Amino acid sequence: MVAHVWRHGLCLIVKNHLLTVTREMTQDKMYGLGKSLAPIHAQLRLLGWEVTYFSQADLSPAQLDSRNRLIKLGQALLLARRFKSEDLVSAFIERLNMGYRAACEQQRLGATHVHLHDPWLALGYLLSQPLIGLRVWRGALGPSTEKRFTGRVRVFLTQHGFGAYCEAVRMDGVHIGSKAMRIMKMLEKWVCSQMTWVIAPTQTSLDRLAVDLGIFTQAQANKDKVLAKTHQGHQQGAGKGGAKASIARIVPISILAPMVNPPRHWIKILHALPAHQHLDPLQSKVTLQIPIDCTVILSVGRLAALKQFDVIIGVFAQLCEQWKDLHLIILGDGDRSSLIALAESLGVASKITFAASPEVDVYYSAANVYVSASLTESFGLANLEALSHGLPCLCTRVGGVHEVVQDAALLVKPKASELLNGLRTMLIDAQQNDALIKTSQELVARWPSLQQITQTYVQVYQSNPSPT
Repeated sequence: MVAHVWRHGLCLIVKNHLLTVTREMTQDKMYGLGKSLAPIHAQLRLLGWEVTYFSQADLSPAQLDSRNRLIKLGQALLLARRFKSEDLVSAFIERLNMGYRAACEQQRLGATHVHLHDPWLALGYLLSQPLIGLRVWRGALGPSTEKRFTGRVRVFLTQHGFGAYCEAVRMDGVHIGSKAMRIMKMLEKWVCSQMTWVIAPTQTSLDRLAVDLGIFTQAQANKDKVLAKTHQGHQQGAGKGGAKASIARIVPISILAPMVNPPRHWIKILHALPAHQHLDPLQSKVTLQIPIDCTVILSVGRLAALKQFDVIIGVFAQLCEQWKDLHLIILGDGDRSSLIALAESLGVASKITFAASPEVDVYYSAANVYVSASLTESFGLANLEALSHGLPCLCTRVGGVHEVVQDAALLVKPKASELLNGLRTMLIDAQQNDALIKTSQELVARWPSLQQITQTYVQVYQSNPSPT
């Protein structure tokens, strides 16, 4: 796969080189984007592409130290402590710095395509271009630029959160005030306008992104009617004088979707089906030191508040009052101290296994039921992973989950009472579970192959948005 570059009136052939950029640290790469992108990158290499995966794990100690000094300086200058925005400033500067490092790396490698997996990274990349140009002119980035790709670099952004990234960050527990939120959305809208393509794993995510960034069709009057009607029903929730964007966040995307008009360069590309191996269920339980006669409930995800593992533990404790042979596995990385304390206070700590491992097949194989209580998901890769392992699944109807799992999982609101009732039904109704498993097998069977999804990426990397 090659790119064509015109220089001095001559057409030069340059090998396509993709630089993929994330903010992941070493420990994140076991579960996060690094793991999910690796199969795509392997396929691209088979097609002749050069691929470089660049994350914070690749920064040198000196570069990490420089980043930390920038964060401290930014927090001081922006009075972060006074406005309770230390976490926001830290996250924002961390990603801007990584975007700058990505711009340096693109010049050093001569990458023809840059794929950024976070709009704040993309903002740092875009803002760095004048400085990078100066450094190239001064020869400060290494060997002669004659060896580098000097054509037009194509830049891509994948939005992994559901809707605007700043909304996803706030859902993750970072305090963002109303003024800061407006500024962040303006910046994110500008970043999206500068990308060759903006990618999300579901159409629902693209629609929500358009809503969050205020991108609608010409039917402004209809939009205003919907927002006004919603405002009347949510005056308490929206707050005094709530802006239209915040009110729009409350409106179900199914209502707003007909009015949403995502730009031409926004596109949905599904995540590839996770590679998996079916292991013997009884042997898997023995491996995990779980009694073989237990019914195992599995939940997977990073240990963040929005995943509601505390709610799952509370529901599990109630189920244990009726079913004595239950066992819960919580598979994910993060601080589990508060969850362990909760389990101990409810008397179910001995019935819960906390684990963090990149080898997930043994956990899925040991499970009888899968549950996700997440408050938001743009896609829900763990849900798809559970379906591919043939587990009856209970998921929350949030974000893009319904678009992904369709009728192959039992969907409920992200409330303890509904999760409790859903799990009770799954523990009782074997016939329903069999029907869900059959539907999930059909869903997995028609899921696009890794090769098809890779070809979609190749087409996007090599094309421009349609003008019509």
